[in-house]
Amino acid sequence: GGTTEHTHGITSTLLSTLAIRSGEIRDSLLLRRTEQDVMAAELAAVPLG
Repeated sequence: GGTTEHTHGITSTLLSTLAIRSGEIRDSLLLRRTEQDVMAAELAAVPLG
């Protein structure tokens, strides 16, 4: 993080933060999609009658 600022400037810190945040957003989207798939499968398994 901030330990490279004096040699590489703030850009290095921002790029590192961006990469971490991008991974967190990806993980959140994948988890949401998985949860929706599970709910859809559960609904499909419910008898209609």
